[in-house]
Amino acid sequence: MCNCIERIEKMLNDKMIENNPNAEIVEEVELQNKTLLLGSGIIMPYNPALGRYKQGNRIRKFEVSALYTYCPFCGEKYDK
Repeated sequence: MCNCIERIEKMLNDKMIENNPNAEIVEEVELQNKTLLLGSGIIMPYNPALGRYKQGNRIRKFEVSALYTYCPFCGEKYDK
């Protein structure tokens, strides 16, 4: 089985740390929806990802949405 989800989450965690070097990581970035839903009207499925870090006394969100530009099944590029 592939490790794509873990690899992408690690890359997002590294980016959160890079963007906030002095912050305390409260919750590592995790893809929120690990299920791919395809239906009418959905052209480019996406996965939101969320992490949290502490800056001063406030806990802030690190939110990223990953858009698919290629079909995860056949690898064909989506038209925009």
